[in-house]
Amino acid sequence: MHNQFTNALVRVPANTAHQGLTSRGHLGIPDQQLTLAQHAEYVHALLELGVEVKALDPSVNFPDGHFVEDVAVIYRDLAFITNPGAPSRREEVAATKDGLAQDHRVELSGRAFLEGGDVLYLADDVVLIGVSERTNREG
Repeated sequence: MHNQFTNALVRVPANTAHQGLTSRGHLGIPDQQLTLAQHAEYVHALLELGVEVKALDPSVNFPDGHFVEDVAVIYRDLAFITNPGAPSRREEVAATKDGLAQDHRVELSGRAFLEGGDVLYLADDVVLIGVSERTNREG
């Protein structure tokens, strides 16, 4: 699979990132300064690859908001605007989708729940979507 991405949408982690969802409670509270440093390194790496980066402002209302790939799953020329299974992330969708071009968007709603962390790209035409606490079969 060879894809050359030319654009990336990111959100700077908010100072509430330590309040985000986690299934790894044993890891402790995230270090905010380390989170910001790692995010800056990520953006720098994208820029070094020639990717145009659009950065959304941090939002204290969305502790998980810097994981934009969870609410906007990109496949080829389509942007799937997800309907997160975690209720605390649903309002985040509107704040993220505004950063994406309106054409080629597919929006999930109703009882179809999907979170980008449950999506795995194996090849150009093979995508696996796992069913989890946050993604159901309808998604």
